[in-house]
Amino acid sequence: LPGMDAIKEDSPNPYNNEFTRRGMNICVMDGPGQGECNINEVWQEVGNYARAGKAVIDEIVKRDDVDADKIAVFGTSMGSRYSVEIGAYDDRVKAVVGQMANVGPTDVIFNQAQPNFKRIYMYMTDISDEAEFDKFADAMDENFMASGDALKCAYLLVAGEMDELTPPEDVHAWLDRLNGPKELWMYEDVFHPMGEVAADIYPGIADWIADVLEKGLPDGHDLRREIVP
Repeated sequence: LPGMDAIKEDSPNPYNNEFTRRGMNICVMDGPGQGECNINEVWQEVGNYARAGKAVIDEIVKRDDVDADKIAVFGTSMGSRYSVEIGAYDDRVKAVVGQMANVGPTDVIFNQAQPNFKRIYMYMTDISDEAEFDKFADAMDENFMASGDALKCAYLLVAGEMDELTPPEDVHAWLDRLNGPKELWMYEDVFHPMGEVAADIYPGIADWIADVLEKGLPDGHDLRREIVP
């Protein structure tokens, strides 16, 4: 899943695809408020990204080359929220991965970070009134936290210790509320984009997904790693 204003064509690199290299098929989508959805005026509403994700899964499981028992959802940045929302309410999803963490209160990204984030997201929702958007953001947070409470499948979050959008205390608070098996890979001195460790994390994520889809994780699993690049 793409990040906030990213598009499906942005990733992964077709010439360096860690997932297909491991025998996995992938499907990348534009959710509501992203890419082609904007062209078609399919704006983001609270909860409709999860419905869009379910619709995509409904289609891909019809294919002969898709194993409906081994489906994972991987989202980057704002997609680290969308992936949870999809996985929480679709039992076909056996693993969820978020990278470039964006799992804390949206007050940080919309009111404390650079103002362009809020401007872009207002466009994605087709909301022009800031007060109305602030109410949307509160509802968005409530929906995300409820999705976290409902998530039962294996979960991995890959984050930077210096992430300006989700500091470590917010990352751990988020993980503490999850009830399913979970892992955290926290990279020391790494900021939100995580570009300096990209060569390490994407092969690692691909291996984790392949392993979890094959073997699962035990109940009560809670592994939190601090990694020095």
